[in-house]
Amino acid sequence: MKVISIIGIDGSGKTTLVRLLVKTYQSRGIKVTHIYGRFLPYIVKSFWDGLWRLFNPRKENNLNDANKYYHSVRISIKRRLFLNPLIIALYMATIVVDYIIQMKIKLHNIPKGIEVLLLDRYYFDTVIYDLVLPMGSAKSWKLMIKLCIILSKLLPKPDKVIHLRILPATSFKRKHDTVLTEREVHELAFMYDALSITFKDVVTVVNAERPIKEVFRDILRKVNST
Repeated sequence: MKVISIIGIDGSGKTTLVRLLVKTYQSRGIKVTHIYGRFLPYIVKSFWDGLWRLFNPRKENNLNDANKYYHSVRISIKRRLFLNPLIIALYMATIVVDYIIQMKIKLHNIPKGIEVLLLDRYYFDTVIYDLVLPMGSAKSWKLMIKLCIILSKLLPKPDKVIHLRILPATSFKRKHDTVLTEREVHELAFMYDALSITFKDVVTVVNAERPIKEVFRDILRKVNST
């Protein structure tokens, strides 16, 4: 089974392009499926969100404003807590174990006979967004590399990883409802670039600033060469 992962910062077109790839493979008679490959912290998120609201009972009339506020509070508190090495270790262990269990279940449920598995995000995105960003990703790129190497040994290694590269300014234009700050988006862009350079044997960078059809044709050529 060929495994292809599409990664990148918010607004790069990951989900849209995965859907286009699914339709294309299906039209060619190729058995394909796709799964969402980033961490979904149902239990952990509920716990943290409840904690933030308990200690920060601010009210917002606009849902998007509320989401931005609580996101900033979570990041601020996490970065203060992460001055303690024990808390860092506990947080990371919890996320990693939870994520591996989620992915193992998803991979186990893939129907037999599937020829191509498309991953809309993967452990790269989970490491960057959920583990490294809260600590200040520009300072933690070495940690990002170590975590990606660890997860690559515990989960299936993709045959091809497509990094949809866009500028931080483009991310803001495309994702009007983002809760991320300008600094955070720049940190994310830096991390994805560092990841692409470090894992250049498997990661292919695609310029996603172009029209979606042009980007799709480029991706199709690259995955077919795998």
